[in-house]
Amino acid sequence: MKTSSEIVQICFIVDDLDAAIDNWIETRNAGPFFVAKDLSGVPIDYKGTDSTLAISVAMGMAGDLQIELVEPIGNGPSVYSDMFAPGQTGFHHVATFVSDFEQAVRDHVSNGFEMNSRGTFAGDKFAYMDTRSSVGFFTELYEEGPGLRGMYRKIAEAARDWDGHIRTFPLEDALT
Repeated sequence: MKTSSEIVQICFIVDDLDAAIDNWIETRNAGPFFVAKDLSGVPIDYKGTDSTLAISVAMGMAGDLQIELVEPIGNGPSVYSDMFAPGQTGFHHVATFVSDFEQAVRDHVSNGFEMNSRGTFAGDKFAYMDTRSSVGFFTELYEEGPGLRGMYRKIAEAARDWDGHIRTFPLEDALT
Protein backbone atom coordinates (compact mmCIF):
# COMPACT_ATOMS: atom_id res chain seq x y z
CA MET A 1 0.00 0.00 0.00
CA LYS A 2 1.34 3.42 -0.92
CA THR A 3 0.28 6.63 0.70
CA SER A 4 0.98 10.13 -0.51
CA SER A 5 -0.28 11.83 2.63
CA GLU A 6 2.07 14.36 4.15
CA ILE A 7 3.50 13.49 7.55
CA VAL A 8 2.44 16.38 9.77
CA GLN A 9 3.61 15.11 13.15
CA ILE A 10 6.13 12.82 14.80
CA CYS A 11 5.55 11.60 18.33
CA PHE A 12 7.89 10.53 21.09
CA ILE A 13 7.03 8.73 24.32
CA VAL A 14 8.79 10.40 27.24
CA ASP A 15 9.09 9.69 30.95
CA ASP A 16 9.31 13.34 32.07
CA LEU A 17 7.25 15.76 29.97
CA ASP A 18 8.79 18.95 31.36
CA ALA A 19 12.35 17.70 30.84
CA ALA A 20 11.50 16.57 27.30
CA ILE A 21 10.04 19.99 26.46
CA ASP A 22 13.17 21.69 27.81
CA ASN A 23 15.37 19.33 25.78
CA TRP A 24 13.51 20.00 22.51
CA ILE A 25 13.65 23.75 23.10
CA GLU A 26 17.34 23.77 24.04
CA THR A 27 18.66 21.32 21.45
CA ARG A 28 16.32 21.83 18.47
CA ASN A 29 14.92 25.35 19.08
CA ALA A 30 11.48 23.75 18.85
CA GLY A 31 8.52 25.48 20.39
CA PRO A 32 6.58 26.88 21.94
CA PHE A 33 4.81 23.81 23.27
CA PHE A 34 1.10 23.56 23.99
CA VAL A 35 0.67 21.37 27.07
CA ALA A 36 -2.10 19.38 28.74
CA LYS A 37 -1.16 17.55 31.92
CA ASP A 38 -2.95 14.57 33.43
CA LEU A 39 -5.55 13.99 30.74
CA SER A 40 -7.33 10.95 32.05
CA GLY A 41 -10.55 9.37 31.03
CA VAL A 42 -10.20 10.29 27.34
CA PRO A 43 -12.63 7.79 25.74
CA ILE A 44 -11.25 5.56 22.98
CA ASP A 45 -11.92 2.26 21.31
CA TYR A 46 -8.86 0.14 22.11
CA LYS A 47 -8.71 -3.04 20.03
CA GLY A 48 -12.50 -3.17 19.82
CA THR A 49 -13.14 -2.48 23.51
CA ASP A 50 -14.27 0.75 25.17
CA SER A 51 -11.34 2.16 27.10
CA THR A 52 -9.75 5.44 28.15
CA LEU A 53 -6.38 7.10 27.63
CA ALA A 54 -4.41 8.62 30.49
CA ILE A 55 -1.57 10.87 29.30
CA SER A 56 0.17 14.19 29.63
CA VAL A 57 0.94 15.70 26.23
CA ALA A 58 2.82 18.59 24.64
CA MET A 59 2.77 19.74 21.01
CA GLY A 60 5.14 22.20 19.40
CA MET A 61 6.83 22.89 16.09
CA ALA A 62 10.32 22.06 14.86
CA GLY A 63 10.37 23.90 11.55
CA ASP A 64 7.30 22.79 9.58
CA LEU A 65 6.89 19.54 11.50
CA GLN A 66 4.83 19.19 14.65
CA ILE A 67 6.49 17.39 17.55
CA GLU A 68 4.23 15.58 19.99
CA LEU A 69 5.58 14.46 23.36
CA VAL A 70 3.45 11.96 25.30
CA GLU A 71 4.02 10.92 28.89
CA PRO A 72 1.73 7.97 29.67
CA ILE A 73 0.19 8.08 33.14
CA GLY A 74 -1.37 5.07 34.76
CA ASN A 75 -0.74 1.48 33.83
CA GLY A 76 -3.70 0.60 31.63
CA PRO A 77 -3.29 -0.93 28.19
CA SER A 78 -2.91 1.58 25.38
CA VAL A 79 -1.32 2.20 22.02
CA TYR A 80 1.63 3.60 23.97
CA SER A 81 2.13 0.62 26.29
CA ASP A 82 1.82 -1.70 23.30
CA MET A 83 5.17 -0.34 22.11
CA PHE A 84 6.94 0.76 25.29
CA ALA A 85 6.98 -0.68 28.80
CA PRO A 86 6.64 1.79 31.69
CA GLY A 87 9.78 3.93 31.87
CA GLN A 88 10.84 3.21 28.29
CA THR A 89 10.98 6.11 25.85
CA GLY A 90 11.40 6.61 22.13
CA PHE A 91 9.88 7.33 18.76
CA HIS A 92 6.27 6.13 18.58
CA HIS A 93 4.31 7.31 15.55
CA VAL A 94 3.81 9.63 12.62
CA ALA A 95 0.50 11.38 11.95
CA THR A 96 -1.15 12.29 8.69
CA PHE A 97 -4.45 13.81 7.57
CA VAL A 98 -6.53 11.72 5.18
CA SER A 99 -9.34 12.93 2.94
CA ASP A 100 -11.52 9.83 3.51
CA PHE A 101 -10.93 8.67 7.07
CA GLU A 102 -13.03 5.51 7.07
CA GLN A 103 -11.60 4.42 3.70
CA ALA A 104 -8.04 5.00 4.92
CA VAL A 105 -8.71 2.84 7.99
CA ARG A 106 -10.22 0.10 5.78
CA ASP A 107 -7.25 0.32 3.40
CA HIS A 108 -4.78 -0.14 6.24
CA VAL A 109 -6.73 -3.08 7.67
CA SER A 110 -7.04 -4.75 4.24
CA ASN A 111 -3.26 -4.45 3.90
CA GLY A 112 -2.70 -6.29 7.18
CA PHE A 113 -2.35 -3.36 9.59
CA GLU A 114 -4.54 -3.73 12.68
CA MET A 115 -6.42 -0.72 13.99
CA ASN A 116 -5.05 -0.44 17.52
CA SER A 117 -7.31 2.34 18.77
CA ARG A 118 -9.53 5.15 17.63
CA GLY A 119 -11.36 8.10 19.09
CA THR A 120 -12.23 11.74 18.65
CA PHE A 121 -10.15 14.80 19.50
CA ALA A 122 -11.09 18.43 18.82
CA GLY A 123 -14.24 17.11 17.16
CA ASP A 124 -12.40 15.05 14.53
CA LYS A 125 -11.71 11.31 14.33
CA PHE A 126 -8.29 9.74 14.76
CA ALA A 127 -7.04 6.16 14.57
CA TYR A 128 -3.75 4.49 15.40
CA MET A 129 -2.84 1.85 12.84
CA ASP A 130 -0.25 -0.76 13.81
CA THR A 131 2.24 -0.34 10.97
CA ARG A 132 5.21 -1.56 13.03
CA SER A 133 5.68 -4.67 10.87
CA SER A 134 6.25 -2.44 7.84
CA VAL A 135 7.92 0.74 9.08
CA GLY A 136 8.74 0.09 12.74
CA PHE A 137 6.23 2.51 14.28
CA PHE A 138 2.52 3.29 14.48
CA THR A 139 0.72 5.54 12.00
CA GLU A 140 -1.96 7.91 13.28
CA LEU A 141 -4.65 8.85 10.79
CA TYR A 142 -6.57 12.10 11.21
CA GLU A 143 -9.94 12.89 9.76
CA GLU A 144 -9.67 16.00 7.61
CA GLY A 145 -11.73 18.43 9.70
CA PRO A 146 -11.72 21.92 11.16
CA GLY A 147 -10.91 20.95 14.75
CA LEU A 148 -7.56 19.25 14.27
CA ARG A 149 -6.58 21.44 11.29
CA GLY A 150 -7.37 24.50 13.39
CA MET A 151 -5.23 23.22 16.25
CA TYR A 152 -2.32 22.56 13.88
CA ARG A 153 -2.68 26.02 12.38
CA LYS A 154 -2.66 27.76 15.78
CA ILE A 155 0.41 25.83 16.97
CA ALA A 156 2.24 26.66 13.71
CA GLU A 157 1.27 30.35 13.96
CA ALA A 158 2.60 30.53 17.52
CA ALA A 159 5.91 29.04 16.36
CA ARG A 160 6.36 31.48 13.46
CA ASP A 161 6.76 34.53 15.68
CA TRP A 162 8.14 32.74 18.73
CA ASP A 163 10.99 34.54 20.49
CA GLY A 164 11.71 31.76 22.99
CA HIS A 165 10.58 33.63 26.08
CA ILE A 166 7.25 31.92 26.76
CA ARG A 167 8.04 28.25 26.44
CA THR A 168 4.61 26.69 27.05
CA PHE A 169 0.93 27.49 26.69
CA PRO A 170 -2.13 25.50 27.73
CA LEU A 171 -3.20 23.12 24.96
CA GLU A 172 -6.72 24.51 25.24
CA ASP A 173 -5.39 27.78 23.76
CA ALA A 174 -4.81 25.92 20.48
CA LEU A 175 -8.28 24.38 20.55
CA THR A 176 -10.32 27.58 20.72
